[in-house]
Amino acid sequence: MLMWCLQINDCWPVTSWAIVDYFLRPKPAYFTIKRELRPFTVGMTRKEKKTYRDELSAAFFTIDTVLDIWGTNSTLVEKKATLEVTAFDLHSDWTEQWSKEVTLAPNSSTELYSGALPGQPQRTKLSEVPKTIIVSARLLDGNEVLGRYSNWYV
Repeated sequence: MLMWCLQINDCWPVTSWAIVDYFLRPKPAYFTIKRELRPFTVGMTRKEKKTYRDELSAAFFTIDTVLDIWGTNSTLVEKKATLEVTAFDLHSDWTEQWSKEVTLAPNSSTELYSGALPGQPQRTKLSEVPKTIIVSARLLDGNEVLGRYSNWYV
C-alpha cells in the first residue's frame, strides 16, 4: 500500500506528515517531493573538514568547507546537460558563477563537483564564524531547467 508514502489522510487542526491538506491543497512538502521525483535532479551538500597539523596534537588545525554536487538521471539513456552554479554572500555584494558541461549516467547519480566552497576562507579557530554563503545549482538543457537546488547554511 502506498498510503505511507502519499499520506493524504490529514489530521486537522494539528501538523502532520501529510503532503496535502483536507481539501487536497498541496502543502510545502509536496513541492519538494515533486521536485525530487523528476527524471533529472541536482543535489548538493557541504561539510566542514578539519585537518590537524600534527597527528599527536589537536591544538593546531585548519577547517575547510567542502562542497559536493551531484546529478541524478532516472531515465535509461545518458543525458548531456550544463551545470550552472551560482554562489553569493548573504551579507555582502560578493558573487561567483560558473558552469560546465556534464553527462548524467543512465539510471544513476553522477558526481558533478567536489571541492572547496567558493568564497569561504580557510579557518584556523572554531571561534571564527564562517561566511554565510548561499549556493544555487541548476541543470540546464539549452533554456530548459531540468533540475535545481539551493543550499543554505546560516
